[in-house]
Amino acid sequence: MKENCRKVTSCPFYSLFLALLAVLLMGIPAVSVQAAGVKTPGKVNITSVKMTGNNKVTINWKKASNATKYRIYYKQSGARSWKAIADVSSGKTSYTHTSNNRNPLAGGKKYVYTVRAYNKTSRKWGTYDKNGKGVTVPIVPGKVKLVSVKANVYNKVTVTWNKTSNASSYRIYYKKANAKNWTRVTDVKGSLRSYVHKSSKSAALIAGTQYVYTVRAYNSCSKKWGSYDAKGITVKVPAKPAAKPTVPPTPQPTATPIPTQAPSANTVTAHGVTFDMSYFPETAIVGDDMECLSVIPKSTIKPTDITYKIANGNAQQLCSPATPNLHLGYGTEYESDYYVSDWKNMVAYIKTSYEPEMYLEHRVEIYNQLQAGTFPVSVYYKNTLLRTCQVTVTGADSKVVKYRKWMNELEQKAWTSGMTVMEKLTAIKKYIYDNYTYTTDGVMCNAGAQALLYAARDLGLTARYRFVGPQYDYEKGYGDVYYHFGSAFCGGHVCTIITMDGKDYIMETQGHEG
Repeated sequence: MKENCRKVTSCPFYSLFLALLAVLLMGIPAVSVQAAGVKTPGKVNITSVKMTGNNKVTINWKKASNATKYRIYYKQSGARSWKAIADVSSGKTSYTHTSNNRNPLAGGKKYVYTVRAYNKTSRKWGTYDKNGKGVTVPIVPGKVKLVSVKANVYNKVTVTWNKTSNASSYRIYYKKANAKNWTRVTDVKGSLRSYVHKSSKSAALIAGTQYVYTVRAYNSCSKKWGSYDAKGITVKVPAKPAAKPTVPPTPQPTATPIPTQAPSANTVTAHGVTFDMSYFPETAIVGDDMECLSVIPKSTIKPTDITYKIANGNAQQLCSPATPNLHLGYGTEYESDYYVSDWKNMVAYIKTSYEPEMYLEHRVEIYNQLQAGTFPVSVYYKNTLLRTCQVTVTGADSKVVKYRKWMNELEQKAWTSGMTVMEKLTAIKKYIYDNYTYTTDGVMCNAGAQALLYAARDLGLTARYRFVGPQYDYEKGYGDVYYHFGSAFCGGHVCTIITMDGKDYIMETQGHEG
């Protein structure tokens, strides 16, 4: 009994021990439940990064699990660290980055974006795409500041403006005072700062009338127009001076009248289609200005039915729409490039194109090069001749002459007798890197690519530019290839494709850092 009593008296302590043990054991599952409640956001999958306006980039992504907000980052391609630019709520899956002083977007530069998800409850960040997705910001020309507009005679107006950034050409517009719409006068090279508007059928000047002028810059690389002075500068064209009285001629015996030569028709009809030929004259002069010829169909036609013959078919063709890897750029659907005369004595570089976004869609652009000369340019519709324009190049482009001189000096210094063709190309590449700097001399990849192309053609090889532009990587083939170098370099990287013995070689060079 006594033993039984001892067992009974010890029961409360034993019960207390069991109770404490139960409490401890009950606490363990509670910790497990709390750990399971920690929510880490999922990795954000970026679907697209693209330009949606001047200096605007829109980033789109898929919704990530457990996200209460997203943080958007960006950096210039090649930079090491990311920069946060915005936080948005979990309900959004897109963001538009507009360039500003704090987070700028520079034309011609490539930027990379990534997005990271965050959970407010757990205070956890999800993983993110460390490579991100990139986009190259097109170069947008600056606004043109007008200097003066003067009319000293009844049929001429001189327009002067200041140089603006990133302009490869300028377009001059005019209109009558109080008129709503502007009329194109002409396009001129980006090196010019003035233009004399002479009255013509396409851009007439009426004596004693007030006109307003403005100028707009264009970048052929990005196919972007800059802003312009919407008010312009107003000028009044002087009245036409009174004609001097003329003395009637002495009557002569009546003779058989000589027929007057009919003026060139401004319209031509072929295969049931009428074409406005106002911008395709029978003669054209190319001097300091690039000359642009164009035919304007009065009804819809198939663009490829318009064809051209340059220099009676004797021009050297650099490329056509069928050329492999030809990238036609923004707004261009068809393009062919030519040069007249031999490579080392080029008279003109000619680009024919169909650009539906341009004012003149079917275009022939003629640029003077190394010497004066003449040659015909003929335009056809379904192999029927519409018109032939006799082009006269009055002189050389000083910039092209200077560049050709530099190339001759490079070849003389870099090449030695006994070198193979490939050794000569490699020597040009090495000479530029060893003797010029990227920063001080400004010999970047564009100048290096142009030097390699000139050297290759001097050696009798076929060569063209390779431009790795927006949305393209080295690993994805040739990427964008531009043949007209004036529109090749707007950001990214430029190198040269040289064809030798049926094989393509990709070569690149630039000055060293210093």
